[in-house]
Amino acid sequence: MRYVVGFGAADTGADAVALAVAIARAQSASLDIVHVRRRSEPFNPSYPEQDPGAERGGRPSPRTLLDRARSLVPDDVDARTHTRTASSFAEGLMTAAQQFDAELIIVGASSSGLWSRFSVGTVANHLLHSSAVPVALAPRGYDAPKITRISAAIGSRPGAQAVLDTGLAAAARRRVRLRLISLLALGNVKDRPEARRHTQRMLDEAARTLPARARVDTAIATGKTIENAIDRMTWEPGDLVLVGSSRLAHGNRLFMGSTASKMLRTLPVPMVVVPKSAAALAADAVAEAVEEAGDQAAQGSS
Repeated sequence: MRYVVGFGAADTGADAVALAVAIARAQSASLDIVHVRRRSEPFNPSYPEQDPGAERGGRPSPRTLLDRARSLVPDDVDARTHTRTASSFAEGLMTAAQQFDAELIIVGASSSGLWSRFSVGTVANHLLHSSAVPVALAPRGYDAPKITRISAAIGSRPGAQAVLDTGLAAAARRRVRLRLISLLALGNVKDRPEARRHTQRMLDEAARTLPARARVDTAIATGKTIENAIDRMTWEPGDLVLVGSSRLAHGNRLFMGSTASKMLRTLPVPMVVVPKSAAALAADAVAEAVEEAGDQAAQGSS
């Protein structure tokens, strides 16, 4: 299992590496840390071709950045570093993910946000609307040593099954809890008690579709807005939130919807956006992952 980690700048790149290490540890996954050099174009003189070992304009060279990235990876995690040339950072990461057959692309939040830990920059925005594999976003200053719980955001629109199956497989393989969550914005809802009951029934039904061995909790957070609901939900430092791609996504690509965008404004933990194409792959992995986790638990108790 391999993950591609984007390392374009020291600050956001460090957050991405920290998240990649936390995700990879439980599965002995390998990391491919990629720095993308912008291809020279006539109308982009600010991105000149340069020798990988040279430093110009006071900016660290790709080699310097990747050495720094490698130094952030502990000895118990396998990692390799790569330099790629592409017309954009996002394109380079997606090409690398295809080349390495990676299951996930991990990037840090933009460093330009003033009021929240997430500010989706150009690279992340491109990935969240174009990638064929799930994309993980690390909040600024992320430093959790490991993932302790997977929180799958479940809604009633198409794509929920991909999130459910991906969440179950990820939680089972890491032997962590799976929490099915729903965020209920009540600002314009007339019958609030019924809305909450309907949401709980939806979560309970989703939980009933899972194998008996799965460790699953459900939680509903309500608020006037999605952002209010996020603030009212309890989060752990080791939480990881999964959300589905928007129904507007074309083919097997991602498209981050409005709910996920609102969540990012106040979410204090990492988010992974899952494309609908992940449903089949995740479904195939669910039974194997749950059975493997059960066997390991049985061996541990013997």
